[in-house]
Amino acid sequence: MAWQPVPKGNRVALVSNGAGPVIAAIDQFEKYGLEVANIEEKTLKEMKEHYPPTFPTGNPMDVTGSAVAADYQFAIQKFMEDPNVDIIMPWFVFQDDPLEETIVDVLADFQKQGKKPILIGCIGGSFTEKMSTAIEGKRIPVYHEVMPWVAGASALVRWARSKAT
Repeated sequence: MAWQPVPKGNRVALVSNGAGPVIAAIDQFEKYGLEVANIEEKTLKEMKEHYPPTFPTGNPMDVTGSAVAADYQFAIQKFMEDPNVDIIMPWFVFQDDPLEETIVDVLADFQKQGKKPILIGCIGGSFTEKMSTAIEGKRIPVYHEVMPWVAGASALVRWARSKAT
């Protein structure tokens, strides 16, 4: 968590290629003092123009099971630019096809910007372990269960509040 910038607030944006864990996370937000960010109309419009009509756009952003690294990259970039988003939480169901290993470099580029915290959640087998290790090697926290993922975001918010006082 020390690798992450201090969030400005508790508003979270989520993007995933598997909606179940994201819904489970959102169900815990109130308990953990988090909010689903109300993204700007501009962000929503850009997402709708970019993604195929089969992708449910918004927050959370569902890049579907056919997601490639560029699908995540675009959503994360839009959330980085949106002033209503304080924390970005991508969830991955890692598959070696179609989600390329280049996602590690994409995430590392966002991490280097240091604009907003990024907390990764993922689930899966040996390929997930390989990807998790690579992502953590880029100083990005990875969680393998929904509850610690949400608790991590909550801890960042509490840390930010303690630094402000």
